[in-house]
Formats: sequence, C-alpha cells, structure tokens
Amino acid sequence: MKILLVDDSPTTRRIQAISMRGMGHVVIEAESGEEALQALDHLQPDAIFLDIEMPGMNGYETAIDIRALDEPVSSVPIIFLSSNSEIEAVRRAIASGGDDYLVKPVDEPRLLAKIAGLERHTAVRTQLAAMQRELNTLRASARDNASLDPLTGCLTQDAFIAQLGHLWQDALRIHQPISLLMIDVDALGAYNDALGHDAGDAAVRAIAEVMCQEAKRPSDAIGRTEHADFAALFPGIDVNGAVEIAERIRSTVHELGFPHPSSDTAQHLTISIGIAVIVPESTNGSRRLLDEANRALFDAKDAGRNCALLNPMSLMR
Repeated sequence: MKILLVDDSPTTRRIQAISMRGMGHVVIEAESGEEALQALDHLQPDAIFLDIEMPGMNGYETAIDIRALDEPVSSVPIIFLSSNSEIEAVRRAIASGGDDYLVKPVDEPRLLAKIAGLERHTAVRTQLAAMQRELNTLRASARDNASLDPLTGCLTQDAFIAQLGHLWQDALRIHQPISLLMIDVDALGAYNDALGHDAGDAAVRAIAEVMCQEAKRPSDAIGRTEHADFAALFPGIDVNGAVEIAERIRSTVHELGFPHPSSDTAQHLTISIGIAVIVPESTNGSRRLLDEANRALFDAKDAGRNCALLNPMSLMR
C-alpha cells in the first residue's frame, strides 16, 4: 500500500515510517500541508496519515483542500494524528473530511492494526471501482446495441433521426449543405419469396457494407428508416458530390451480382436511390429533407428502378 505521511515532526515521521515500511508499505513523507498537496499533484496514495497541529496550513485545512481535489485523490482515506483527545477535535477532524482519528503517541500494534484495516478497505474499494467500470462498459454497450440495427449494424430509425437532428444543427451553424440518400432494395419481398429470408438478409447485409464503405467520415451516418430500407447522411456534401456517391453505391450493388429470379428490373439485385440536398436555414427543416429524399426515391421507382434520382428542388436553391 502507498501511504502519504504528513507530520511536521521529523522524529515522529521517522518512527511511524519505519513501522509502516516494516509491513512492506511504500511511505512518502511530507512535513507540511502545503508539501502534501504538492505531492498529490503527481501521487495517488492509498491512505493519508495527517497530523493536525502543524505550522502554516494545519491538518483540518489540508484535509478540506484534499477533499476538493479531483477523483480519485479526493476520496483517499484520511487518518488524523493528534495529541488532542478532546471530542470536539475529533468532531472537527471528521467534519473536515477525515475518516478516522488516532491520538498520539500511537503505539506500533495500534498503528499496524489500523493500516491492516485500511488495506482491506483499499482492496474492497478497488474491487468496487473495477465492478463500476465493468457496469459502465455494459451500460454503454447496451446503449450502443439499442441504437444499432441487429441485422446490418446500421443505426436504428430512432438513432438515425436523432443523428439527422444533430447534423442538421451543425450544418445550420456553419451554413453548409447536408445530403440525404433514401435507398430501397428493388423487389426485396419477391427476392425473399423466391430464395428465402436468409438469402435476403445476406443481401441486405452486403448492401449495408457497400454503403458503409462510402460513409468514411465520422460525421457520415447510415441507418434504417420506415420509408426505405436504408438512409444515408453526408454533411458538407453538395449536389454533385451526393449524386456521385449515390451512383457509386448503385453501381457497386449491381456489380455484387446477387441473382434475382423474380425481378422485372434486372437479372441481379438492384437498388433505387432518392437524393435531396439542402443548406439549412432554420432549426426545424430536417423533416423537409426527409420528405424531399422520399419523393425522389418514389420518382426513381416510378422511372423503372435501378437508378439514382435527385429531387429537382435541390437544384433550385
């Protein structure tokens, strides 16, 4: 265990340090409250033994300042050492942030028993901290899993809409365009009927991977929506860039070559894409971006599918 021993008396420090080191502990000595606080800038002790009657900053003041530091230093156990056995001194020590109070002179058996108790306390505290970290990791993982579509790993609809709201506000603040692609797998129901849902799921996962390869930046987002099989957000991408991305996605999916025995569009699985691009001018316009991309997707299907069409409104701004 690492112990910070704070006492202005060299003799007292030496006697106590010898006993502590004899138990195998690492002891760092400080002769004042100020020196102790300086040591805590770069030291994480397991316990602090703190004298009360010291010139300059006394033990009470030192303890208060320690408790005001950042975690984990602020929660280190503090054991006050004092020749004052009056109850008021004990109360003040505890009120200042102390965990225990030993009356000097402290005999070696009592000191070693106190340290042994602190060792058990430290072990429990370490175990609890590890359990808390594990719990936090599990909670974060659960939140992430709740935000991801289990089939594709893309954002769920709720998570995607939330991300659209964040990206819309960012684009509004810096006055940059935001592009949205709505993507449907052509005749996916017929594909599932002909080849089975396992084959359909495999094809959907492959298409999701194609789109994720285009969403290379941290700000890009791919998700599932109720109006289309997929949606893709590309902040900072203008009309020309959005059309190029959409055409690359469409072409790559076509080249995957998943045979589609029930398609009226092509011999292989294809997708249709609707594109909309807006430079936000108000805080509540993201719904319009969704509507325009959905309208363009409808037009792409109406045009025979296996194509990417831009909403004409995107060219009129």
